[in-house]
Amino acid sequence: GWKLRVVYNGLDTSRYGSAAGDPAAVREGLGIPRSAPVIGMVANLWAYKGHADLLDAAASLVRDYPNLRLLFAGRDEGMGPELQEKARRLGLERNLILTGERRDIPALMSAMDILVSASHEEGFSNVLLEGMASGLPIVATRVGGNPEAVLHEQTGFIVPPREPRELARNLRFL
Repeated sequence: GWKLRVVYNGLDTSRYGSAAGDPAAVREGLGIPRSAPVIGMVANLWAYKGHADLLDAAASLVRDYPNLRLLFAGRDEGMGPELQEKARRLGLERNLILTGERRDIPALMSAMDILVSASHEEGFSNVLLEGMASGLPIVATRVGGNPEAVLHEQTGFIVPPREPRELARNLRFL
């Protein structure tokens, strides 16, 4: 008979956390106030990555956290204007920062307070590993390998995909 073993993705953790640079300088470079809570997403702007779900979740959070910033890092695959328009409709235009594609993800993560993966589908997300290496609390959707990487209520929170209200509830807890 065959014997199978799963070999998970690896990551050089030495580039993350305190080694990533100065979080205050990263925030300053992006125009983010020191006191602002920052929820980050690192994903190219594809519909299935769930950026719009995080915007919907943030609409309820911003009432209590008006200084909140949503930091979306990833190549614009054509959704940028649509996300900006949705943010405007939800009253979040000053809260949303679209960085485009970046090569300094460890530094960006150092400036975040929470990492979100709101994907509707996923394989095994390296971004979650990077977030954990950065010491970030994580909220991720229950798709693909996410529940294997993030243990619900132990190393983060796992929520159903396409449910902004549940996403918001867990973000509010954090």
